[in-house]
Amino acid sequence: MIPLALAWVLGHPAWACATCAAGDPTLTSMGLEKPTAGRVRLASQVAYRWEREQDEAVVDQIRGELAVSWTAARWVVLSGTVPLVTQARRPGDLSEQRGTGLGDAELRARFVVGTSRLRSHLGGLVAGLELPTGAAIRREDGSLASKDVQVGAGAVTPVFGGWYGGFHGAWSSFASATLRSSTIGFEGRRPGVAGLATVAVQWQPHHVVAPRLAVDARVSAADAMDEIAEPDTGGWLVQLTPALLLSPSPDWLVQLAVPVPVAQGGSEGTREGVGATLAVVVDL
Repeated sequence: MIPLALAWVLGHPAWACATCAAGDPTLTSMGLEKPTAGRVRLASQVAYRWEREQDEAVVDQIRGELAVSWTAARWVVLSGTVPLVTQARRPGDLSEQRGTGLGDAELRARFVVGTSRLRSHLGGLVAGLELPTGAAIRREDGSLASKDVQVGAGAVTPVFGGWYGGFHGAWSSFASATLRSSTIGFEGRRPGVAGLATVAVQWQPHHVVAPRLAVDARVSAADAMDEIAEPDTGGWLVQLTPALLLSPSPDWLVQLAVPVPVAQGGSEGTREGVGATLAVVVDL
């Protein structure tokens, strides 16, 4: 059975899929694809992450997202994302605080500013807006719960940045950098300005499978309460993220990724752990 399965994977003829019909057989996550006018994609994602704080408390988060993107023209892709979040803080005494609810939705536009003649190199700008759709999590007495269990920030957060995509046969490369700056949120708290950057290389030996390796970096200023910086917030993180993309049928894509922290600092005593992400993308 195994030899037969390998023979099918390596010898099966190429599918006439949505990406192939667009002249681009590259398997890509939502947000990395080469813009093709009229293309509509749906995505569902579940991500798990956790961190250990200085007092040995563990904060973990399960975040589900539903997203849709529409390539309105060859030069712009519009997208929207709605998250559902559950977040918990477990101190060393085994007590638990938990918050669950709709997170902060995001609207985003990805513009193509420059491209090579054969569209093997593309680059452009990103602009977005995170909206305060997540309700505040409160204790039984009505006071605001810990920031560690909040599923939203209660703030409006503009997002700006740039991106690049290179497509060279079986090899692809991607890069992006964004800056986020929030307004004042729940009860006077302002999330710190944050910058995120990603560089990734992908190899696609066959039309149904593509391993990818990315380096992700994040740096953020300290949060502020009533314009006074809060201790043990902010910091920087570098992750190595291996991922595997599989296409089980012509218009379906499954992605599994495992972010592994390799260096971090700035927020004294807080350490991010290894996470996991599972995503499914459908071309309509």
